[in-house]
Amino acid sequence: MTLLLPRSPPRAPADGYAIWHAVLSRDLCARTIAAIELAEAQPGRVLRHGEEQHDAAMRACTEHALAPGDALPAAQALRCVARLVHNGAPALLDGPRFCRYRQGGHFRAHRDRSHDNADSHAVRTRRLSLVCLLNDGTPAFDGGALVLYLPEGGGRFRSVNAPLSAGSVIAFSAELLHEVRPVRQGMRYSAVAWLYDVPHEESNDAEPV
Repeated sequence: MTLLLPRSPPRAPADGYAIWHAVLSRDLCARTIAAIELAEAQPGRVLRHGEEQHDAAMRACTEHALAPGDALPAAQALRCVARLVHNGAPALLDGPRFCRYRQGGHFRAHRDRSHDNADSHAVRTRRLSLVCLLNDGTPAFDGGALVLYLPEGGGRFRSVNAPLSAGSVIAFSAELLHEVRPVRQGMRYSAVAWLYDVPHEESNDAEPV
């Protein structure tokens, strides 16, 4: 398997996000999508006060647990990007999770890092969010844009539609407000992961970045 990863991002992480294109080949993306279609689907959930809840008004998609071999291409792509971006204290990667958004599917504006003490350490100390898009626009799907809301001061935000294509990976701060806009037609597939601080008691729970 070959990851087509450039040595440096085209956009500085200080801008709030960075994108690498063609990290996964379209063939690997298609294989991952085929595995998603064969895997059991669970409704996408949202975390509230330490509990995962189903709330279709907030998040309408399905999540799919893949066999390790099927998950490997996306996992390696996300880990490679995490290593390029992260240069701080030891951290772990949580994921990937594989998501499918059908027509009407969406994830309303939210932040991936929690400040609720009832939530797990992994969620409260998330540093980076990483998304690998597995397919792209028409005829695969229409709509479903990943929109980032970049703070501009004074409580104002500038919205940016992340220009992703199949095989792209985006990394952005887990504190950044973002959403997946409704899919108007077709199905949108993605793999997501998060980089979080290493707790001493959990140091063996995930592979260090």
